[in-house]
Amino acid sequence: MNDLGEFISRESISVGKKIKLVSYFPNLIETDSRTICNGSVFVAIKGDSFDGSKFVGESLAKGAIACVVPESGMDFVSEDQLDCCIIVEDSILFLQNLARFWRQNNQFKIIGITGSNGKTTSKELIKHFLQSVGRVAATEGNFNNEIGVALTICRIKSEDQFAIVEMGARHRGNIAFLVGLADPDIGILLNIGSAHVGEFGSKQALRETKQELFTSSRPEMVAICQESDRQTKVVAERKHPRTLTVGESEDATIRIVDISPHQMGFKISLFYSGNQITVDFPYFHKSLPEHIGFVMAIAASLKLETDFSSFSWSRYKAFPGRFKAIKGKKALVFDDSYNANPESMEAGIESVLFVSHEKDCTFVLGDMLELGDTEVSEHERVGKLMKSKNVKQLITVGKLAKSIGDAACDGGPMKYHHFDDVDELMESCEDIDFSPVVYIKGSRSVGLDSLVKRLI
Repeated sequence: MNDLGEFISRESISVGKKIKLVSYFPNLIETDSRTICNGSVFVAIKGDSFDGSKFVGESLAKGAIACVVPESGMDFVSEDQLDCCIIVEDSILFLQNLARFWRQNNQFKIIGITGSNGKTTSKELIKHFLQSVGRVAATEGNFNNEIGVALTICRIKSEDQFAIVEMGARHRGNIAFLVGLADPDIGILLNIGSAHVGEFGSKQALRETKQELFTSSRPEMVAICQESDRQTKVVAERKHPRTLTVGESEDATIRIVDISPHQMGFKISLFYSGNQITVDFPYFHKSLPEHIGFVMAIAASLKLETDFSSFSWSRYKAFPGRFKAIKGKKALVFDDSYNANPESMEAGIESVLFVSHEKDCTFVLGDMLELGDTEVSEHERVGKLMKSKNVKQLITVGKLAKSIGDAACDGGPMKYHHFDDVDELMESCEDIDFSPVVYIKGSRSVGLDSLVKRLI
């Protein structure tokens, strides 16, 4: 408590005389005035198109016990409100330093996750397992940037034993900065694909940024990565004596030795340290066996192998927008609409063909954004996959997605429709004869979730 008071005094210009600090002060932090309730602490952040300082009065009226206000926002604070305000030079920097302070003064284990695909799926799987052995906190929504990770850390409770923190990146140095905030005990680099390559300028720049999870963390951190990504494995092993890998190779620490699909899902056999463990999972996706392997690696890192081997996954359910199967009005809808990049789209296509036994399916595919100079060729690549799988019906949405259709229909029979945007698709929805199985995927801004709602 004294340390917290010293931290706030050190980081602030002034502290209102009505503010009473509590030991769990960081847990009370909110940056959105709409979520303020009685007992909250509002941190006013200024962005390109908004200034949180304008909402100090509203936040106090809703019951906030304190407001953290940047010096630049003082014009929006009345004299009588100053007693409830902590004035700082930079409120974002204050939030980030508070996260570092909270992390350094608590004993919870932090698991940092980054990668091009599957961060949320991996986070939820790890969370589902760890909740069977202790208290777990985890990133909410897409809080995986410099502000979101700081908020996530501040919201971890002292009594939590584990915290799973997603780390996203748009530029070089982003992951290194987030590692500095979270100081993870375990770090997982799931994969390095094409997502956001347009933001980085090249695949190598993206690769090096993701690898900052290993190059910027302390040597004591347990590093986990794909066995098949030899370059990343070398980077991890160079600094981290305890590096675990997941894959089908005999060299993998966690080896996937068998995948047996069945009507309700699949069974996977994992080999680790001389022991074979079988996991029965309630639904199938091409990426899931590796994700289960990553959970096993977490269990091994925490010496929870016995708990993992006896754990039942029967109650795990997919999340909306992430390959969630929904029984619709006339079709089984696979909602994979949350986001898309070439690797995740190809995995989704192959997965739905597998679970539907390659029966008649309609594929609704939207633009994949932020692919830089490769955007046309990457869409064409997906189209060629569609052609090789003899897909019967394809619907594309968006300017870039038309390249999927052009490549898929090149010289082959296929029912094909193209729409410039989702609104045009929705207007024609009643005229489309959808198959008994419908798969929907595209970048989030395409808005294909509206089609999901229409079909269910």
